[in-house]
Amino acid sequence: MTRATIATCRQLRHAYGPTVALDGVDLALPAGQVVALLGPNGAGKTTLIHLLLGLLPLQSGEIRLFGTTTPTDPGVRRRIGTMLQSSGVQGNLTVLELLRLFASFYGAPDEFAALVEEAGLQGLEHRRFERLSGGQQQRVLFALAAVGRPDWLLLDEPTTGLDPAARRQVWRAIEARRAAGASILLCTHMMDEARRLADHVVVMDRGRILHDGPLADAGEDLEELFFTLTEQEAA
Repeated sequence: MTRATIATCRQLRHAYGPTVALDGVDLALPAGQVVALLGPNGAGKTTLIHLLLGLLPLQSGEIRLFGTTTPTDPGVRRRIGTMLQSSGVQGNLTVLELLRLFASFYGAPDEFAALVEEAGLQGLEHRRFERLSGGQQQRVLFALAAVGRPDWLLLDEPTTGLDPAARRQVWRAIEARRAAGASILLCTHMMDEARRLADHVVVMDRGRILHDGPLADAGEDLEELFFTLTEQEAA
């Protein structure tokens, strides 16, 4: 039986001048699962995410989302929730104003009260985004990514800057979204986060896929590969 996929990439190649960011990437991301995308800085993770979102023009290769559509299809954007490291949200708006703004982009947005509770934003609804701590801003960005009840959530380092309690809260929110049927791509540098949340793991380095498979099949080899790459990055 063919595995259902949320996104399929075939022979993706992308370069910035002489620098090759993706070098023939073939990838099939399973639907209904949390896929952890791991790799050191410069591995090509951000380029891959931007191509999946249609934020970069496709130089070479093919991408299909939800079986048949491309990232530039207008209907695709309403099915995807995105939390990138660079937010671009208006800092002078309050948390509630931002939720209302982002909710207006969707036909059936989530309930604000549920989002506030899910992201741990109680008591912050009327505070301006620019006056929040870094960790609080991260939780707001998660809520904005989830407000449209997306079929697919793309989360780039969603727990950066969070204290342990807030980090666990976001983990529980991700697990709840998966349980409700969402597919999730989680870009993270934290092996414990991948171990806690992921069903499937993809490891990238220098624009290539080094590992692609279920977390349960990875075993200690994944730990060894991950720490080898991080040690090389630090050297």
